[in-house]
Amino acid sequence: HVSFCNVDEKAVVKPEEVAQELAAWPEEKLLAATTGIDRGVAIAACSSNGDRFHFSDIQLQRMSKKDKAKRRWQRRMARRVKGSGGWRKAKRRVARCRQYAKRVRKDFAHKTSCKLVDAENTATRLIVFEDLRIKNMTRRPKAKQDEAGRWLPNQARAKAGLNAKILAGSWGNVQIFAQYKALRAQKLVISVPAHHTSQECSRCGYIHLDNRLSQAEFVCQRCGF
Repeated sequence: HVSFCNVDEKAVVKPEEVAQELAAWPEEKLLAATTGIDRGVAIAACSSNGDRFHFSDIQLQRMSKKDKAKRRWQRRMARRVKGSGGWRKAKRRVARCRQYAKRVRKDFAHKTSCKLVDAENTATRLIVFEDLRIKNMTRRPKAKQDEAGRWLPNQARAKAGLNAKILAGSWGNVQIFAQYKALRAQKLVISVPAHHTSQECSRCGYIHLDNRLSQAEFVCQRCGF
C-alpha cells in the first residue's frame, strides 16, 4: 500500500500523481526503477543496490558512553532525596544523556533518507520498505504461569535487549523522512507486506523456509538464485 504523509510546501508533486505515473509503466521498466530497503539490527538499513547504512563507530562509542553515564546518574538520582538540589541535578544529567542519543538517531535518519532518495539518482523512482509493525515487534512479552500458579521464564530480558536495538535503528523515522523527501524528487515511497519476504526468491517468487540458509545467505531451492 502507498503510505501518504504530510508533505511540506517544497513538494512539487502529490503522491497520487507519482503513483498513477508509475502504475502505467511496464513491469520490466518499473522493476529497473525500484529500490528495496531492508531494515535490520546488525545493519540499520540495506538497499537492493548493495548500499549499507549504519551508525559510525564513533557514534556507537559515544552513544554507549552516554548510556553508561545515564545509568550512573539514574543510580545517583535514586539515592538522593526527591526534589532536592542533588536530585534535580541528577535528573538534568539523565535527560541530557538521553537527548544526545536522540539527536544522533534523528541525524542518522535524515542523512540515510537523503541518500536513499538522492535527487540526482534519476534511475530510481520507486522506493519500497517492508510494512513492519514496529510497535508490535517491540511489545513486552506477556508473563506466563504454569498450572500451579508459578511464574515461568518468558525471555523478557532478551526481548528487552532486542527491542532496544530495534528502536535504536530509527526504522520508523528513516521511512517517514524518506516519504516526503521522495516527493520533492518526484519519487514515491511505498510499503509492502513483510510476511515471507526473507524467504521469497526475488527471481522466481518461490517461498520456502530452506531458501534462507542463514541471515546473510539466500539460495532458492527451486531455481538456485
